[in-house]
Amino acid sequence: MFSEKFTELVLELGLSESEGFDYKIKSDGVEIMLPSCSTPLKLNAKNIEVLYSGKKPLENHKFRHHYHCGFSFEDYAEFLIQFHYSDYSPQSWEDLWLHDEKFIFHIDKYDVEISKASPYFILFLGNYYSDMDPDYEHISRSATIKIKNLENTDPEDILNQALYYLISSILNKMNLSVSIRHLSFDDDYTTVYGLKAKLTKTFKQKTKKKIINDNTEPLVLFNYASTLNGENQFLGFYRVLEYYFDRCKLNKIKEYRYNNLITDEELIKHASTKNEREYLKVLVNEIVDSNTKIKICKIAFDSMLVKNDDLEIVVKELYDFRNSIVHSRESRIEDTEIPNPFDIYRIELIKNWCKIVKVLSNMAIIKFNNL
Repeated sequence: MFSEKFTELVLELGLSESEGFDYKIKSDGVEIMLPSCSTPLKLNAKNIEVLYSGKKPLENHKFRHHYHCGFSFEDYAEFLIQFHYSDYSPQSWEDLWLHDEKFIFHIDKYDVEISKASPYFILFLGNYYSDMDPDYEHISRSATIKIKNLENTDPEDILNQALYYLISSILNKMNLSVSIRHLSFDDDYTTVYGLKAKLTKTFKQKTKKKIINDNTEPLVLFNYASTLNGENQFLGFYRVLEYYFDRCKLNKIKEYRYNNLITDEELIKHASTKNEREYLKVLVNEIVDSNTKIKICKIAFDSMLVKNDDLEIVVKELYDFRNSIVHSRESRIEDTEIPNPFDIYRIELIKNWCKIVKVLSNMAIIKFNNL
């Protein structure tokens, strides 16, 4: 019986005494009255079974599951957020709201509230995401941002405006930032739990001592990039490649100087070039061996970063991606990668570019530092 399952679910999620949790059990289902909504969200027996099992997110007319970060229904939306502490490590953040207070403000005619996850958020997404978090009650204490009185406006647009207001006018004074928090089955919890065993096994192995007989600046750049995330990590590893552009160029000039087939005009032209795309192409061709070439092309092709597993195409796309996150000229905005915080696939795209540029930067260090 759906009513018994719904009652059991409410008890299991600790929602039976939640303040303001407005629902009614009817003969044909359950009606949920969300804040600022004029009509209830109606759950039938199939919907309740989905919520109870937690195997997939709720699918219902007008109910929208924002991939791994929240939900919306008619005039109400709610999203997970996390706070970043810039005075601490680059990855220092907090995703809990440990206060009873609510922070309320307005974006135009829309009411915005930051507080602990509502009983509605827990009901719709708690069971689905509970397996990702070793602390079952973590979701109930998570910080969420709630948007009311949407009136058919896209909640993602209002959320981006609300985050900008928070970052620029409120949190900036405390050196804090805030962003959408994504949960996924590839979240860090599973990875972290497997690290201890891997590290133990690795540290038991005997390794040869490596002697560094050159400057350490690129190593520092590489180490720092490894602590970053997303686009910042990509650019961090790319800086290692940039470090070696001049050295690679000089090596090429030396090679041309002793090549009788190269004319003086061609040598001068190569020496005076300022084409960074060409620098990158020459550098990559010099540092990669056949195994690395296969590895890089496979990552790029399998993750659909390129349409052909050709190294020259990979280098071209890598440079274009670098430009798309560095430049943002209005006249060429179509070439700019505008961040979409709701696009979980974009996060994977950046991760794969990071894998490629990390491999290349490490190969450059090995090549030119004689490691």
